[in-house]
Amino acid sequence: MDTPDITADISLFSRLIRLLKPDSLLPAMTAGTSNAILIISVELSFAAMLFSQDLSFFMSKGIGILLFGTFIIGMLTTIFSSHPSAAALVQDAPVAILGMPLVTISATMTTGAASQESIFYTAILTIAISTLVTGLLMVGMARFKLGNFVRFIPYPVIGGFLAGIGWLLFKGGIGVMTRLPMDISSLSSLLVPIALLKWVPGVLFALVLYYLLRTYSHFMILPGMVIGAIVLFFATLKLSGTSFSQAQLGGWFLGPFPKGALWEPVPFSGLSQVRWDLVFGQSLTMVSIFIISIISLLLNASGLELVSRKDIDLNNELTVAGGANILASFVGSAPGYMGLATSALFHKLTPGSRLSGFISSVLIGGILIAGTSALAGFPRALAGAMLVLVGVDMLWEWLHDSWFKLPKTDYFLILVILVVIASLGFLEGVAAGLVIAVVLFVVNYSRINIVKSSSSGKNLQSNVERSAPHRWLLNKKGDQILILQLQGFIFFGTANQLRTRIIEKATDQKQSALNYIVLDFHKVNGFDSSAVNSFERIQQFVQAQDICLVFVNITPPLRAQFNKTNLTPNTVWFFSDLDHGLEWCEDQLLNMEKKAGAPKKDQVFESTFADMWVALAQMETFEQLLTGMAGYLTPGLIQADRFLFQKGEPIQGLYFIESGRISIFLDQEGENPPIRLRTMGAGSIIGEQGDCEQNNSITSVMGVTSGQVYHLSSKSLESMEKNDPELAFKLYKHMTQILSERLCKTNNIIRDLI
Repeated sequence: MDTPDITADISLFSRLIRLLKPDSLLPAMTAGTSNAILIISVELSFAAMLFSQDLSFFMSKGIGILLFGTFIIGMLTTIFSSHPSAAALVQDAPVAILGMPLVTISATMTTGAASQESIFYTAILTIAISTLVTGLLMVGMARFKLGNFVRFIPYPVIGGFLAGIGWLLFKGGIGVMTRLPMDISSLSSLLVPIALLKWVPGVLFALVLYYLLRTYSHFMILPGMVIGAIVLFFATLKLSGTSFSQAQLGGWFLGPFPKGALWEPVPFSGLSQVRWDLVFGQSLTMVSIFIISIISLLLNASGLELVSRKDIDLNNELTVAGGANILASFVGSAPGYMGLATSALFHKLTPGSRLSGFISSVLIGGILIAGTSALAGFPRALAGAMLVLVGVDMLWEWLHDSWFKLPKTDYFLILVILVVIASLGFLEGVAAGLVIAVVLFVVNYSRINIVKSSSSGKNLQSNVERSAPHRWLLNKKGDQILILQLQGFIFFGTANQLRTRIIEKATDQKQSALNYIVLDFHKVNGFDSSAVNSFERIQQFVQAQDICLVFVNITPPLRAQFNKTNLTPNTVWFFSDLDHGLEWCEDQLLNMEKKAGAPKKDQVFESTFADMWVALAQMETFEQLLTGMAGYLTPGLIQADRFLFQKGEPIQGLYFIESGRISIFLDQEGENPPIRLRTMGAGSIIGEQGDCEQNNSITSVMGVTSGQVYHLSSKSLESMEKNDPELAFKLYKHMTQILSERLCKTNNIIRDLI
């Protein structure tokens, strides 16, 4: 009989015991209680903002809806978040966006003489569907691993959105305190003495609290100030001789509320009273709520990563927040997600523990059970002040702090989005921000130089070894070949920049006339249709100038785009790599010089005498080495299109080419063609890259034309070192000279490219 495994039960029990110890329980209770007080006061403010004017009769139900939604979202986040300190609630940004359409809906339906219940049900369904859409899209993003979505949104655009939300929250806070809309038409009403008395103390309290929170980091500042403000408010009422009922009639409290539970399910009969046309008329608002919720959630999660120095699974947070919002939508709640401030508080007091989140959610659930009596006496000025506090925080960060952090163009974008949101609306601000961001991106990206390097055929040549006269001609006439190595993504802005540069090079009177322009696409990621049009215009220009255009290193997808264009054959040539493109240009240039008449022999001899002398000396040394090493060498044959050795095969010594030509190739991964590193002829030595060791070759060597080759094995080399060290020394000296010349040539190419 199997004995039950009680290890897991013992581990769980021990963890519970540790959580209930005073050193764990007291900090968790402090953090959970402080968070609950903060959340309740904030959600009261949100409810007062959403359920205002024609919806004010249903404020108690609105409070219950938001608290119930916060309870669901907070509890699920506490249980399932990838970070133990994560705390979630119904958030400010979605509420700020929802405030405007709810006012529009209530005003429209009131004008149409709709009942209060019909207005309420329409408003609740608008909120619930917005939350449901947000939740479903969050889960969908997590399903496709799009948690890093926020990384692709321009930072100043996010700043503009958040600054706009800050303004809406500030404006909503003034409206909660005075029950008057904050606009130009009601400005005079806000400045009368009784109105000033209602909103000025609340704004001052918010500013003082904001200063304290920025200056000091103690976790008791916020709950302590809220409790102190409530005590001071009631003390002021007592000293002024104002009764509770008089204060209620004067609009100093959120209450009175209708009697009954804070939350009741919407009856199915209420669905028949919903104006569905008005609900779905807010589709763009719902999408914007989803976008700002995603941005805020992922930014908050990234901020918590920095605070706690612990990685967070962003896709998991999307799944948790999405599922929580889907459930919260069935109680009519607005969207919610992880909050950075409360999560940071939990991490500071109870790192690694989820107990703070449980305590906070239980207290919020207790308020739901207690009903309206526990909230009827909450000061309206304090509820509005909490909104003003959050709004001032956002406005200060993005209007003051960002001035010192961001480039002025980015700061200008933030201001534009804020002004458009304040004057026209949130959706208009979002649209304006995205349009301006796209324009700025295009302008800034157009300034990036897509030409990675520029060189001429004089300094950058193919890997084909040529005779001294041909080298002399290429060095003299190589400026007729222009090589431009491109990079990045090419679109209409950068493509026109390339066209302008080609025209300037081709028409520069100080330089030799161009006959060949080589465009290297090795570092190009892609291009759009407008760029293709620019290439057609480049082709038209070079054709008129009798210049050949050579495209190299073009991937099959890019080549397919070019095949659909009107590029003229015999004006544009395509090659697999830069080496073969340069070889073709050099061959054409040499043939053109040959047809024009070969230069005088004495001129060539005079110019190439030093090179020829070095080449003859090297060839003589090479022949002497072959003669001296005859007893150590094994003869072999070079056959055209046959490998001498291939990549991965052991290099067992050196190969000496007496006649014929070979090419050295570097194989690439996948289906990419091999790269030709060099073509070599008589007098060349290969295999030195293996240092004469039993190393595997990293290249492949293939015959180009038939010829004779001699092989010096590693064992024969060792024997020669012992028996004839002077001959071995001559070999090493000759190889050192060859490698030195190659290094000098490589350095010249690199210097030219830089």
